[in-house]
Amino acid sequence: MPFYNPYGFVPTPERTGPENSFAQDHDPTVPGSRENHSRYWEDRYTGNIPVVLTTRTPLFITNPESRRPVDGGPADHFCWGTLDYIPATAIKGMLSTYYEAITNSRYRVFSKHDKKPAYRSQANPDLVPGRIMLNAAGTFEVELFPGTSALGTPNPLYAAWLPTYRGGPLHRLTTAGTPVTATISRYQYNRGFELWSVDSIGTQRFTPVSEHITPVPGTDRTVTGYVVVSGKIFNRKHDERFFFNATGTPQVFPIPRTVQEDYEELVADYQDVHQPGGPFSNPGDNTVFGEHITTPARKRMRNGDFVYVDMSGAAVKAVFPVQISRKLSEKTPRSCVYPSILPAESLEKLSPADRLFGWVAQGQGGAWKGKIRISDGIFSRPVKEPNQTPTEILSPPRALAILNGAKPAQARFYLGDIYGNPQNARLSKDDASYRGNKKLRGRKFYLHQIAQNAAYWNTAESAFVRDRSRQNRSISSWIPPGRRFKFNIRVENLTRTELGALLTLLAFPDQRCFKLGYAKPLGFGSVWLRLDLPQQNNVLPVLTGQQRKDRYRAFGAAPVSTLDEAAREGVILDYKAAMVEAYAGHRPGIPESWKNATECQGDWVDMIRGEKKAAEALGALWRTSIQNGLRILPVDDIGEYAELLEEPERTALQKAYDLDRNAYSADVQAQWSGLSFIGACITALEGRPAAQVHYPRSAPGDKGFTWFVKNETSVNSRVVNGHCLPVMGGTLPELEE
Repeated sequence: MPFYNPYGFVPTPERTGPENSFAQDHDPTVPGSRENHSRYWEDRYTGNIPVVLTTRTPLFITNPESRRPVDGGPADHFCWGTLDYIPATAIKGMLSTYYEAITNSRYRVFSKHDKKPAYRSQANPDLVPGRIMLNAAGTFEVELFPGTSALGTPNPLYAAWLPTYRGGPLHRLTTAGTPVTATISRYQYNRGFELWSVDSIGTQRFTPVSEHITPVPGTDRTVTGYVVVSGKIFNRKHDERFFFNATGTPQVFPIPRTVQEDYEELVADYQDVHQPGGPFSNPGDNTVFGEHITTPARKRMRNGDFVYVDMSGAAVKAVFPVQISRKLSEKTPRSCVYPSILPAESLEKLSPADRLFGWVAQGQGGAWKGKIRISDGIFSRPVKEPNQTPTEILSPPRALAILNGAKPAQARFYLGDIYGNPQNARLSKDDASYRGNKKLRGRKFYLHQIAQNAAYWNTAESAFVRDRSRQNRSISSWIPPGRRFKFNIRVENLTRTELGALLTLLAFPDQRCFKLGYAKPLGFGSVWLRLDLPQQNNVLPVLTGQQRKDRYRAFGAAPVSTLDEAAREGVILDYKAAMVEAYAGHRPGIPESWKNATECQGDWVDMIRGEKKAAEALGALWRTSIQNGLRILPVDDIGEYAELLEEPERTALQKAYDLDRNAYSADVQAQWSGLSFIGACITALEGRPAAQVHYPRSAPGDKGFTWFVKNETSVNSRVVNGHCLPVMGGTLPELEE
């Protein structure tokens, strides 16, 4: 059955827009920007934004002091409780993540992406067995062992097979790593190629294990070479290898420094992903980890190490520790991101999110304090439910499903085509890897998971499991759905567009939920945000510097804010128009609705059409109203044009303006929602049915990696499935067998 992956990606197109615009980079410390902290600037907004947060699914904020063992559970499995408030740092992190997305800002954190991801490659018979040698000059060379075949034509296969395993170990190979003399014979494999197999080494004799090979009579011969043992590193392995060179000519080639560095990076990656707690920490039944995984010294190329070599003519192209090896991609994730999206390196490169939430250079380069402060979220008990508590005890504690970190090496999910769109299905592993001009898919966002009722979370099979181990945790409490928490956002010197972007996050309808806290992939942490304003005075207590100045001049007078609901809509509209201008290539213009304003009085419509001053009056009204978010006719604000207006004309002009404004608002909203990164973000907020959202799996309860293994299955060198992660909110199909 098709399903939704718990996460998707919000695209990160190359950042564009007019120079010095909101969407572009600039230095907020420059006085000309009127954003620094030296004063309250006349046209910048400062004040408090009260917010209420309502939980829609269970929320878990780890209490760091609550860890304890689980009664009757394993010693390395622990239980945790939740906090009964929401730390300001958690709220700020959530808001900055979504603000970053809706403004297409730079990544504010993008660490650990400077290494080339490795992936398990397909078996490659063209890899040549080799042995590393350190020459007198202190550089590395490799001696190749092509067996009896010429380079580039591995038939028979270069290395001889050495029968070793049948279920368990069949022979003890005590001569590994030292030159020995062996008797070998040629065999025909039923898939159309030939190979050599070892018959004997000294007095020790070997019988082929594989049932798929047939001996070629009269082909036995004696050769000298090396027994190479990598261990039973996969369950079906039955032979080790014997490296030899019977061509009569030693074949030694220099190893370029870059190839050496890639080899060492690959072995380090092997050891990282196989370490305890890593994604491949368990070798599996009847298998072991090879020396390249268990020996830290192998992270450096060493004299005498046996390897497999990818040759390009007479040049060493790559070196691998085993034949069916993990393989480094050609590029790093960082190199697959537009430079304009990477973290800022100087004050001049600060993007909208950097300027609002603050920035610190990675190394030298300074820092920017930011213009926002957030309080803790404190539980708000409903008046009608005096006994309600912020948290709910879970007895007995429940074990959560295993949660793993990001896996950018899974290129079919994390990497897109040259535009960052999903790659085509059924590409080979090499073709789907980090290479060429491909771009990362974008920012990783988790889908809001919609349950039919709150009771769903007590039985969700995708969230809770029976098994307890060091790889998962149990929880003894949570914040249930329907709890409310209040917090305050203190803003300082926000531009009109910055305020509009921030208010956009606080004006979504209640079916659009943000994600917060732990276990987001399992459906936890969906919350809704809204302004916490009294109904009788629905005005946001945020003032411009000029309004603040006027207040002090009129000593004793109460501060007056003009940010009522209509004005806030105008501020939000300004932000959306700025994003459309930057990413759709134009700023929505003022429509000329009076051309079809049939509801307006005819004489006045004709006057607007024919009289320049009257048309200018409408334009002045339009500009002033949009700037201030007003729905009433601001006669006093259009100066000399007010003299043109008498009551009939005033009414007609108001109707023409209303048509203009409504058309403009609808146009801006439609174009803003159509931007790729906005559409994906809205999809994540709206979510999908919880019962259909889960990590890829072949069947309920199985280990997730089995789906990924089947997704990579090849038949006759053709990938059968090779599905890539669809756009945000798209479904993944069932796998073909």
